Amino acid sequence: MKKSLIFLISFFSFTHLLGQSWLAENSTWQYDYFNVGGPGGYIEIVYEKDTLFNEINAQKLKITNYDRVIESVQNNVFTYGTDTIPLPSQYVYESNDSIFWYKDDVFSLLYDINAQVGDTFTLPSVDSTTNIIQVDSIGLEDVNGENRRFLMVSQLEGLYGFCGKIIEGIGPIDTYLFPGITSCSFPGYDAYQELSSYSNNDFQYDCNYMGCSIFTSLSNLPSQYPTTIYPNPFDTYITLSNPHTLIESLQIWDIQGNKIKEEKNIQNYTFQLYTQELTKGIYLLQVHTKEGREIIKLIKE
Repeated sequence: MKKSLIFLISFFSFTHLLGQSWLAENSTWQYDYFNVGGPGGYIEIVYEKDTLFNEINAQKLKITNYDRVIESVQNNVFTYGTDTIPLPSQYVYESNDSIFWYKDDVFSLLYDINAQVGDTFTLPSVDSTTNIIQVDSIGLEDVNGENRRFLMVSQLEGLYGFCGKIIEGIGPIDTYLFPGITSCSFPGYDAYQELSSYSNNDFQYDCNYMGCSIFTSLSNLPSQYPTTIYPNPFDTYITLSNPHTLIESLQIWDIQGNKIKEEKNIQNYTFQLYTQELTKGIYLLQVHTKEGREIIKLIKE
């Protein structure tokens, strides 16, 4: 009986340890990416479970790339689809406010949310390069009624890293969750990734060029039915078409984060938007449908 009691205590202690996570249940990230010459897509990261990995109580993250592809072109009308590409799972854990990432057979420091201004982090090596980020400022941000710490960081050395804001319990919002080439470290680099949304069981944190907002309703998830946009590049108009779900509203943003156009209460499967007043350049189109929302890169010629 005594041995059984010891076993039960040990078992419950072990499962309790595995249940202690710095991530909220069902945490999900969406990082959008955009490519010159291609329509881009997004990467979805899902907190799958706690697990004992390499003798560490770690969090397993399932990662999927949803690559937006051109399926056909007819009379300058592009029909888009989505390729679903599973990516290798990643493992992270937290210890004393520091976040560690498993890479090259070892857990290495990503960042310390309790860092002070002037602190630096040497990140896990990517392509045998040395990558160092520096903390420029720190602060608190209200996230769903909870004050969370954040860091503002910049790239001090190397091309692979982070820049911008890193929020406690969420991670980087201006760059990808893990070190990569950023527009901060490589100006003009156009295949960048940035947080479009983070959600858990309690709220959704949506981001765009104007900043980030909290939504307590989780109905604003990425659409599984991509909207067809044509022509793109465009001149005087664009047409939106989605035979699967109603288009509800849209916004167009320039690369400085200014909202240029907005259409509300569309409630149709197709919609033609006139764009004569837009100057030549790159824009982001955010489309809201009954199924969710998506962000599409536009080019005005």
